[in-house]
Amino acid sequence: MKSLAPHNLTILWSLAPFLTTAVAFTPSDDSDLVSYVTLPNHRTIKWNITHYDPQSRAPGYWFVAPYWVTAGEPYTTRWMPYQIGPQIFDQDAELVWTGTEFTDNQNAFDLRVVENSDKPLLSLIIQTGIGLDLENANGTVLNNNYEVVGSIPVNDKHEFYVYAPGKALTIYHRQKVVDLAEIGLPGVSRLVKFQGFRDVDYMTAEVVFEWDSEGKISLGESYRSVEMGPPDDAADYIHANSVEKTTDGDYLLSCRHTNTIYFISGRDGRIVWRLGGKRNSFEKDFIFSKQHDARIIRQTSERMVISFLDNGADELSDDETVSSAMIVELDLVAYTATLLNRYFRPDGELTRRRGSTQLLPNNNLFVSWSDYGYISEFDHDGRLLMEARFASDRFGNYRAYKYPWTAQPTEPPTLVASVRGTELSDLTTEFHVSWNGATEVKSWRFRARANATSEDVEIGMIPKKGFESTFVAKGYMDWVSVEAVDGKGETLDISSVIRSDPPKYWPEGVEMPQADDPVVLLAPGPQELRPANLLVVGIFAVSLAVGSIIWLCMGLFRYRYRRAYSWVLGGEGEGEDSL
Repeated sequence: MKSLAPHNLTILWSLAPFLTTAVAFTPSDDSDLVSYVTLPNHRTIKWNITHYDPQSRAPGYWFVAPYWVTAGEPYTTRWMPYQIGPQIFDQDAELVWTGTEFTDNQNAFDLRVVENSDKPLLSLIIQTGIGLDLENANGTVLNNNYEVVGSIPVNDKHEFYVYAPGKALTIYHRQKVVDLAEIGLPGVSRLVKFQGFRDVDYMTAEVVFEWDSEGKISLGESYRSVEMGPPDDAADYIHANSVEKTTDGDYLLSCRHTNTIYFISGRDGRIVWRLGGKRNSFEKDFIFSKQHDARIIRQTSERMVISFLDNGADELSDDETVSSAMIVELDLVAYTATLLNRYFRPDGELTRRRGSTQLLPNNNLFVSWSDYGYISEFDHDGRLLMEARFASDRFGNYRAYKYPWTAQPTEPPTLVASVRGTELSDLTTEFHVSWNGATEVKSWRFRARANATSEDVEIGMIPKKGFESTFVAKGYMDWVSVEAVDGKGETLDISSVIRSDPPKYWPEGVEMPQADDPVVLLAPGPQELRPANLLVVGIFAVSLAVGSIIWLCMGLFRYRYRRAYSWVLGGEGEGEDSL
């Protein structure tokens, strides 16, 4: 790895004036959202996206979970579309799966692919009540049919990381009233939130290992004023936001209110070293603060390479002028820390909360800057390949990831069919089809029947395009269905047979049309001769006539020639006989 050269930084920053930005939304205006005929009760995210080098992007889908407010919203009897929760998009920002109905329009966080399983799995946190700390939530695992295979209660939105089959890491906290003598305020009591993590079995909820900050991270390490705040509001003095387990069974914990990344022994819970903060263990050539999402990229007994988001600011203060993603190498013998790569936020702004970094298999870096879903992808050397964000500032997003993903829902494809036209001669049937969450569909094959009991007849086939594909067939097609076909031409699933909606604007007083028989309608009729064909036929006819005349003339000529020749031979014959 190498550091991002200064001239590259200039290139990234110079792009800022040309970037698309999220605009303010109007509650009564949904132009920043996408609707589908096959999902009438949903509105999904619309993106603004810019590709700079599509060929250099890593393959995969985007995994996000838009929300309005992190504390959640109370249930309401008012109708509203499904719009917040887990969603998957392709690299062109086309919807692949919306799980907003599955999560019942409640907040979801940390949607990602489980990479250590022999079967494709998803993990996410689903909020089940209102609360700033998500006192009511579940860490949930889904298979690639989008079915729940495991779920446990969690009380923090920051992490549900499935690190091994059946095992997950979660952030948790407990509250306790303590004396503030250690920060020079003896006799002053304060409710303090002691955060930590749990290593759990997500099938049984058994806690394998538990750790919290009490007695291990002092109140004095915090950059927040512990003594300030309402008495009933516990002091959030470390604010843990990510945890990862090493192959040796130790843990890497990121805490943004101490500006520190901690390495914690999985045997006795002691803090082995600190990167950053007031008790930093390393001599380093970089600074960072308010960081998120510390992840281990590579590790040996003597060295470790990690990535994290250097927010450089929070809601109260700015330490830097622009946020960045960092990749650093730690020498665990000499205790030195070296910056390998740094990727600045392309629009030159600060991410004051949340965010994530992800090193992709081809060494590209995928970064979530959190604000309004802002994401970007860089190549290894820091060249910006893509950036995208929500079309408005209506929603935020905690983390975003990019992964390959293969899935097939248990529910069949969804089909909607409507007949259009005002006369029998101009009737057409319009089809809309989608299959929420399916990734392997390459084409759609449409079928219709003459009546409820007749055989299906294929009426057309089209390539799949985007989340929802449209097909128009001639005539009044009814008792229709659609077949999902993969790249090998094999059937993946078939929709239910449905009735087409009759024409909406049929003339009043005129009997409604009846369904066409697709066998009759699609049967080949008499072939009409096109002008080009008529020309060929004409030339052939003329040629035939001319040829016939020539043949007749030649025949007459031969006949007369033989007669004349015979007469001549007759005279000569008499002379020959006299010899």
